[in-house]
Amino acid sequence: MNAKKLLSLLSVFILVILLILVFSSCNKPDSDSKNNITDIDSQTNESADENAGDKETQPDYISDNLPDNLDFGGAEFRILHRNGNNGYYGDGDVFEIEVFAETENADIINDAIYRRNKTIEEKLNIKIKHIGIVDASWEHAYDFFNYIKKSVSAGDDEFDVALGYAALMPNYAMQGLFLNVNGFPYIDYEKPWWSSNFKDEMSIGGKSYLLEGDYALSLLARAMCVFYNKDYAKSLGLENLYQTVLGGGWTLDKMSEISKSAYIDLNGNGQKDPEDRFGTTITIGTYIDNLWFAFDQPVTVMDSDGYPVLAANTEKMAEMVSKTYDFLYNNEGVNALVENLEEEMNCLNYFSAGNILFWPNTLYKNVMLRATETDYGILPYPKWNKEQERYMTGAQDNFSIIAIPITCPNAELAGAALEALAAESYRSVTPAYYEIALKTKYLRDDESAMMLDIIRDGISFNFGAYHTDSIGDLRLQYRFLMSDKKSDWVSFYEKNENKYQKGLEKTINSYMNLEQ
Repeated sequence: MNAKKLLSLLSVFILVILLILVFSSCNKPDSDSKNNITDIDSQTNESADENAGDKETQPDYISDNLPDNLDFGGAEFRILHRNGNNGYYGDGDVFEIEVFAETENADIINDAIYRRNKTIEEKLNIKIKHIGIVDASWEHAYDFFNYIKKSVSAGDDEFDVALGYAALMPNYAMQGLFLNVNGFPYIDYEKPWWSSNFKDEMSIGGKSYLLEGDYALSLLARAMCVFYNKDYAKSLGLENLYQTVLGGGWTLDKMSEISKSAYIDLNGNGQKDPEDRFGTTITIGTYIDNLWFAFDQPVTVMDSDGYPVLAANTEKMAEMVSKTYDFLYNNEGVNALVENLEEEMNCLNYFSAGNILFWPNTLYKNVMLRATETDYGILPYPKWNKEQERYMTGAQDNFSIIAIPITCPNAELAGAALEALAAESYRSVTPAYYEIALKTKYLRDDESAMMLDIIRDGISFNFGAYHTDSIGDLRLQYRFLMSDKKSDWVSFYEKNENKYQKGLEKTINSYMNLEQ
């Protein structure tokens, strides 16, 4: 073949390659489009089907340590849980879907749950039975726990594991209703599907009565964040807030500064009212509680023997209360509201209408915001100051905590089933919810997905925060002071310190007196 002919063929080959690249580029979805996720459910499920058979050979696959020959002969594994219908926060369904799905329906999360359960039923030769008894609202929270207490106290063999309200599960652990899961058959705390921070914080004297990890999908759903209106931010000519976060400069001071500059008296009446535009709108309740975590101020810390001691009477805590008060009430750009259903829905509407720049809430609000035309992003809660090492957050305390009742008849079955379900949740359910539903289906920019990683990595727990009922509601005093428009933490704490100390001592003694 002569050189001229060879050059001609080479030119044709290059032209074909260029045309392929051009058409591939033209057909690539626009990453900024709000409509580029129309078929994400079906596409993702098809991909999941294709890869289901070989996932154990993938390099990032983490296996559990369960024996291959476990066989429980078709025994039932009974899970007590809350039903849906939590109208207050609009997230009741997550407490059902984290446990079961009746059948596949082409929804990413539903199908991941369904397949997880089927996989574990086949793996262990068990039958998973879900028992939903009350809805997920706070009004019925004590009904759920009274059911547990009545059943366990009577020695009834009704369920093998319970997923209950995080705010109350520790109270029932103290009463001896749950088994110590340290050293429990098959449960391996070294695996990534269990929260090591939760274990460290919620264990006492070397014993653990509660579990937290990937099996409780509601933990991630209820993690706290700050939504921000991107159009509002652009109109104000704000800096790139994502870069502010990544640079470590997203602090309470920065949020306060921006909020103040964002206020607009839309109706021109010279007064702050709902018709105005605000830099931050926040309801004073659970979103104030989260500042304990966001600012890395523990309610208690563990001593060298593994027992909690009070840690809230600090100079930092006094400054936090004072500065939060100034943020809420001395900043014209901040609208502080009472926490109730009406205001929660009002905030959603105000944010969707473009009248709120920053709105602290939970990740699950993505579900509601997705239905709006609002161009929004997600940020972590601000740090206390630039010196704080990392961004931290808590989860609204209605997420599910896992426990095994003392009436559980088969520890081997309970341990194996929980370990297997948690492991499979880590491998398939969490990615479906986190990587696909949250990052792709709900979020509208890649930067928010990066923020989501920061939020997830910063989820934290604290013994005193989750035992607040038994130590004089200490964690809630932050929000109560803000509701009462008071800012003197030192005087308040000194008046009540004896009550908190006695409450903590009683809590510790309750655990120490448990038989197992």
